[in-house]
Amino acid sequence: MQSIWLAERQRDMTPATSDTPAPPAAATGREPDLPNSVALLKAVVCEQHATITELQRSLDALRARLEALLRRVYGPRSERLAEGQSVLFADADVAEPQAENTPVDTVEDDTHQPRRHKHGRKRPAQELQRVTVVHELSEAERRCPCCGAVCAHFSDERSEQYDYEPARVYVLEHVRRKYACTNCLAHLKTTVNEPAPAPAPAPAPATAPATAPATEAAAAEAGVNVASTPPGVPLPPPCPEAAATPAPATWASVTGAAEALTTVEASERTPAVAAVPTPTGGGAVVPVFVVPPTVSDLIITAPKPELPWPRALAGPGLAAHIIVSKFADHLPLYRQERILLRSGVVLTRSTLCEWLRHAAELCKPLYEHLRDWIKGSLAIHGDSTPVRVQDPGAGKTREGTLWVYLGDAEHAGVVYDYTPDRTQERPQSFLLGYRGYLQADAASSYQVVYSAGTIVEVACWAHARRKFFEARTSAPVDAHLVLAMIKQLYQVEADATAAGTTRRLGLMELWALRLRLRQERSLPVLKELKKWLDQAKADLLPKSPLAEAVNYALNHWASLVRYTGAGFLAIDNNPAERALRAVAIGRQNWMFFGSDNGGETAAVLYSLVQSCKQLGIEPFSYVKALLNALPRLPPETEWARRQAALDALLPHAWASRQAQAARDPPPARAAGAEAARGAPVG
Repeated sequence: MQSIWLAERQRDMTPATSDTPAPPAAATGREPDLPNSVALLKAVVCEQHATITELQRSLDALRARLEALLRRVYGPRSERLAEGQSVLFADADVAEPQAENTPVDTVEDDTHQPRRHKHGRKRPAQELQRVTVVHELSEAERRCPCCGAVCAHFSDERSEQYDYEPARVYVLEHVRRKYACTNCLAHLKTTVNEPAPAPAPAPAPATAPATAPATEAAAAEAGVNVASTPPGVPLPPPCPEAAATPAPATWASVTGAAEALTTVEASERTPAVAAVPTPTGGGAVVPVFVVPPTVSDLIITAPKPELPWPRALAGPGLAAHIIVSKFADHLPLYRQERILLRSGVVLTRSTLCEWLRHAAELCKPLYEHLRDWIKGSLAIHGDSTPVRVQDPGAGKTREGTLWVYLGDAEHAGVVYDYTPDRTQERPQSFLLGYRGYLQADAASSYQVVYSAGTIVEVACWAHARRKFFEARTSAPVDAHLVLAMIKQLYQVEADATAAGTTRRLGLMELWALRLRLRQERSLPVLKELKKWLDQAKADLLPKSPLAEAVNYALNHWASLVRYTGAGFLAIDNNPAERALRAVAIGRQNWMFFGSDNGGETAAVLYSLVQSCKQLGIEPFSYVKALLNALPRLPPETEWARRQAALDALLPHAWASRQAQAARDPPPARAAGAEAARGAPVG
């Protein structure tokens, strides 16, 4: 069907012109003028054969390019072959690549049974909130049709359906309570209103008193330097709290005292000192003056709430919603601006951009910690994609690059890195200090990474297969033969994964099983494929699509077969390509980055949101938790506490704690549940 579709598409795109070339002589009934010499006729045939061969090559190349273009514009993106098509041209030896000594019970027989999808709709999840709507009958409607008596209720008939309410935006009004001591405020008010006494002359050192007054002794015992008290300012008497409990303060008394003090000019205030209650050995509280009196010194206010960034207008919930909407749901900011406007919230696009920048700066320490975390992987998947970036000076957009790196199963996480270009130094600087395997495509950007010797290249069989898939129309027999062999390689991977799931194998056991199956079943197929590629290379036209596919496989053969030497290596780089799919979809909506800073902001927020997607975490809850926790991150001087806090905020660690909290309810709730069941508690 696809070939018929392509033929019709080519026919529709062929322009109808009046300058049709003249038909050959045989079509017009005229015989061509041929020489009578046999030798000359042979020479003409040879020349015509060479011309026909050259034209056929050009025609095949043009058909291949046209088919690729039509498929890219109109055709399906899937590279799946029709059922049974891959074995039409397969040899008998290739169709059965399994070695004779392969155990029969390597993989269960029922792993390839087609899945039976259950029909019917599922009930709504139990975790969703239930709103019960009771449909009642009136007394007249409850009358029995036989005797007319009122029918009694005996059971209910229940049904469920989904409903939806639009998102609700609300305002958080932070009220900070203020407290003040009425006794100290009253004393400070009296001191301000009374004139200052004349300064007393300083006593001679020889005639100094042997003992100090009670208040001075108490102050000295409390560690206050009484000599530093301004001259002429007497120490106050003991606080009334030592003798009796003062009357409870009222808001009116505190406010009145504060207002009375604030009306006095600073130049008219007595140079007194504020009273600070200090506990003594006898249990009394003695006020001691230590600082100049101001109202703010005597008023205690609740601390400010931790904001995601200074003077943040957006709460953690709204900021998390905007981040997730753009980097998980691919909604550009101008659409979010209109959505919020429907809820009565007027926020400009520039304000939303500023919020994203502040959020990325807040999450930057965690982003760098996540980058260091995935560097502990045995193997890292890497890939890149171009993005458009605004260039205000040039009046147009230029091309930047968004790189992606994925850790292995023990270091799960997705990290994006934005660079304004695509030079080889970019992946080299990101992977600085890493030792292990890097699985990526054969782009030249990674060659400098492999040349250092600390990172081993692992190629992608999906890229190699794609080239043979594109050559299947120009060379169907040979291309489908190779596609059949590659399909057998992927079947080994599917069997290993299915066996690990069925047997509930651990990670190390799964790697061991995968390695054994590759050694027993994949290596014979690869051996046959390598032999065929070497033979086909000598017979193919250099610029044909099949020759390009063969040369690609042979040039990267060592890195293509490297995955068979370790169970933790993957056969392809599809995880990285799936991670870039979010960027490709979003790129069709937000079109471009506003600047290089915008690209760096997107890299940080994409990393956190897509890591949640990889681990199956609900991104809104995680991002909101980050915006609440990161402002309280320990400073860099407390390195150990800071690293421990960042470890706890990594996506996998946060998800583990949430799952543990869901399994272990709080003690009070658990005790209440046990008491409700009548079981002993504690």
